[in-house]
Amino acid sequence: MMDIYVYDGFELVDVVDIWASLRWRRMYRGAGEFELHVADTLEHINLFTPGRHINRPDRKETGLIETISLSRGDMTVKGRFLSAWLYDGIIEKTYSANEEMADSIRAWVQTYIIPEHTGLILGDTVSGTPKQRFQTSYKNIGENIEKFARAAEIGFYIEKDFANKRYLFHLYRGKDRSAIQSENNRVFFSNEYANLEDPRYSYDIQDYRNYAVVLGEGEGEARERVIVDRRKSGETKRALYVNAASSKLEDGMTLAEYRQTLTDLGNVKLNEKAVEETFEGEAAEVPDFIYMEDYDIGDIVTVEYEPWEKGMFQQVTEVEEVYEGASASVTPTFGDPSPEKLDLEDLI
Repeated sequence: MMDIYVYDGFELVDVVDIWASLRWRRMYRGAGEFELHVADTLEHINLFTPGRHINRPDRKETGLIETISLSRGDMTVKGRFLSAWLYDGIIEKTYSANEEMADSIRAWVQTYIIPEHTGLILGDTVSGTPKQRFQTSYKNIGENIEKFARAAEIGFYIEKDFANKRYLFHLYRGKDRSAIQSENNRVFFSNEYANLEDPRYSYDIQDYRNYAVVLGEGEGEARERVIVDRRKSGETKRALYVNAASSKLEDGMTLAEYRQTLTDLGNVKLNEKAVEETFEGEAAEVPDFIYMEDYDIGDIVTVEYEPWEKGMFQQVTEVEEVYEGASASVTPTFGDPSPEKLDLEDLI
């Protein structure tokens, strides 16, 4: 049975080596969560107080104790990981930008989250995320970060740096372990390896659009109008009207820049109307592919089911670990329920 370390900030309060069960749910994009069950002793009641942290020596996440509940013989300790801090802030002023999504995320953390948490600083980042022109205000920062992280296919977490007594907000990318690359070891989840459970595949073109007519400010025939044509050779036009009247030609913006803003919005709307192909499922642990040795959260793996002759490259977006008595289970989840649709109107 692993040791559970309880901290008050960076001060170690106690180490718990006897407990009933532990659920440790890691998320590539999101706060993640844990649930610990221990005996309802007075010692535990005084130890596991909301606001304190729990740590494991074998995981990078730090649990923030948020909820305790007591019943005869049992104490339940629950909370999220430190990324929960991101969901305590809102964007209090209008934020307008035309920049990489990673830069927007870091700017929100720097401006609104770091001042509220002593010792929190910006850590690792990533480059090459999509560039987006947008405006947002009075939105939850954690929720905005999730939207951008999904659209940019990156992950985030807050690390507790014990050596330097500080916290670091990291952006990162998982490794590509799919079948079409050779840089990293390839990982497969399939019926052939007997490690794919409850496969679910869908392909949907009902809402698919490939041509957008975007109308900006102005009246009647004088309205600014751009066309975004993404038809493939020989493909039938499937048109979409985008009302961008709320997007204005701002002071200092050239007409070309404004038309590019309308074009960007048209592309965003067409992305929302893309063909939806998803392959979801859960995985079982097998000797061929060991969790945290051969693959980890955020990695891209090959998921395939031969009876359907279907397969996709999917990201490991969650991993739920459950420990109870002498048993332990690890359940990865592939992909999101549907592709992220970054609706800029949700941000405004």
